[in-house]
Amino acid sequence: KARFNELGNLSFQLVDAKSAIVFTQEEGTILSSYDKDILMENYPSGIFYIKVIFKPNYGIIKTGVFKIVKL
Repeated sequence: KARFNELGNLSFQLVDAKSAIVFTQEEGTILSSYDKDILMENYPSGIFYIKVIFKPNYGIIKTGVFKIVKL
């Protein structure tokens, strides 16, 4: 879940431990709140990273990388 205070484009990538992109999603223009579930059941156990990229219409691009451990 996320809340945005400005208009912009949202995208994210799911990357495995070998830095291979296993999933990518362009969500398009976002304003206000956003909620997304990523189903991991088809991926093997291991470490993954999700990179979230928010490109506001005006201003600096914001990114975040979050670690996911699938057991």
